[in-house]
Amino acid sequence: MARAAWRHVCDICQQERVAVKRRFGTLIACLVVSAVTSAALPQAAYAASGSDNDDGKGIVDTVKGWFSDDAGTKLDKPPSHDGVGVADRQKLPKGRQEPAAKRVRELTGRRTANARFWQLSDGRVQAELSAVPTSYRDGASGSWKAIDTTVRPAKAKGFTFADTTNEGRAWFGADTGKLVRFQAPDGRAVTLGLDGAGKRLTPHAEGSTVSYADAAHGAKLAYEVGRGRVKENITLAKPPSGPLAFTFTLDADGLTPKARPDGSIALFGELPQTPVMVIPAPFMTDAAKANDSVFGRTYSRKVSQTR
Repeated sequence: MARAAWRHVCDICQQERVAVKRRFGTLIACLVVSAVTSAALPQAAYAASGSDNDDGKGIVDTVKGWFSDDAGTKLDKPPSHDGVGVADRQKLPKGRQEPAAKRVRELTGRRTANARFWQLSDGRVQAELSAVPTSYRDGASGSWKAIDTTVRPAKAKGFTFADTTNEGRAWFGADTGKLVRFQAPDGRAVTLGLDGAGKRLTPHAEGSTVSYADAAHGAKLAYEVGRGRVKENITLAKPPSGPLAFTFTLDADGLTPKARPDGSIALFGELPQTPVMVIPAPFMTDAAKANDSVFGRTYSRKVSQTR
């Protein structure tokens, strides 16, 4: 299996906190399942050619004929409404206000990864759509179930914790060669390791987060599970004295990683234009608060991912 090493290089020196985060900042992501929707274009409509009759009329003459008098007969003048009486204003009965419809039950058989449906009390069906996955397909039953991002003890060999009730499944281990394994819904997966951190680390799980204290350069490494993604945070214990680099190994398991102009890394399978997963461009934040920042703290994009 091919292994590739990617370096997260921080170019700002006086920063107390460094975090690898999603480029737009709402969700900090290390690995994200990518969904691409294609749209079919309608066929072109062509204009008809001239008439095949011997009268020499073309399409314009034919259309004009639709609005001409058949035999020169004049149509009667439309009747005037001046003499028509105006209807009396009648008092309508007061309408009855219907009670607000309530959800009766969820139509679980109609679930998808990003949609849920409810039967309403008035007979209508209400659809709830989400930009992020809300359900995952259970491997045993084949049915769609609500996503749970809680990290629990892992059953898979070589891993300590896992979240398998998600659209993107994740496993976390103590071996620095395979700290994180992330699997897409189609079964393809990648494994991340931390280079130069010794052989083993001790993972600690709380809620949806797995953390490793003093992982490298005295920094804390943490992975937070979200819906369809895992985000990575690197927190420094003190400001660095110069540029700092963290080197991660990436076992792509047949997927092809490609760096993109926006700083993200896309992992492709058979379809060259449709990534299976995406590692968003990183950025870092400072411990100091900043009211004018979209993240609430001073931040910089002077962080790069290089192979």
